[in-house]
Amino acid sequence: MTSWTTLARAGTASGDDILLRKRDELFEIRYNGIELMSNLNHQSEDQLALRSMRRMNFEARRILIGGLGLSFTLRAVLDLAAPDAEVTVCELIPEIVDWNRGPLAHLADHALDDPRTRVLVGDVQTHLAEITTDYDLILLDTDNVLCWEDFAA
Repeated sequence: MTSWTTLARAGTASGDDILLRKRDELFEIRYNGIELMSNLNHQSEDQLALRSMRRMNFEARRILIGGLGLSFTLRAVLDLAAPDAEVTVCELIPEIVDWNRGPLAHLADHALDDPRTRVLVGDVQTHLAEITTDYDLILLDTDNVLCWEDFAA
């Protein structure tokens, strides 16, 4: 097994450190030193999309996803959505969007390049407060906890 290679790093306005790293074919995003997500397993993202779309009888046309991550939820939604669907993703960290257009793009079969995809860099809560139209389906796939130190302990 090879050692980890740091591919990119991002910081937040509050001083948090976000790291993208790779070992062999494993990609990982870390938040303040704690593993946030990897491409090792994305069953929860797949199930979130499948169960939500099933509840909508696969008829949702305007879909919002809060949180991009590694694009697995987005890919699963796109695979289930109609050809005329519009899928909007809100991602708070602009570098995560860049990473999904770059070194992570192949993991979710270039989901951001799908013409049905629209990316908004910003807070999903702010977006929801500002919109004037409705979504058929809203999926919140954010990794937010009140205190990462408590979570790590």
